[in-house]
Amino acid sequence: MSSQSSSSSPSGSPLTPGSPNSPLTRVAKVVTNPPPASQIQLINIKTHVPITLDLTEANYCQWSQFFIVIFGKSGLIDHIHGSIPAQGDSVYWVQNDFAIVSWFYAMISMEIPQIIQPRDDTSFSRWRSIRKLFRDNKATRDVYISNKFRRIY
Repeated sequence: MSSQSSSSSPSGSPLTPGSPNSPLTRVAKVVTNPPPASQIQLINIKTHVPITLDLTEANYCQWSQFFIVIFGKSGLIDHIHGSIPAQGDSVYWVQNDFAIVSWFYAMISMEIPQIIQPRDDTSFSRWRSIRKLFRDNKATRDVYISNKFRRIY
């Protein structure tokens, strides 16, 4: 019944977590019970995110989409929204959050952790810091454009 709006979120992406019309926001409201932490920890992230995020490659959008899919499949979208755990779920929430942080470390190049400096080591902080580095950073956008230009010739 509802038609899609032509307006985009402030970041320019309809898949930005937190946007009221974002599919991620709708999924996060529906999926409230992720699998047990023991199951999340067994996921081999490299089979779901086949690329490593790198400063010299223009692959942030593709990398983040792979992660959004695994978050959605696993019921973990709320971790990158910055939500807090439901009453009684805090132990599993923390375990899942550390699993997500370890996924990030496994799928980013070695220089990125040295550049991003989030206030804490949560999946939300890491996700936001990485996003800021690649989406909100003029110097990084310049590197992307420069790489694309060099590949033309």
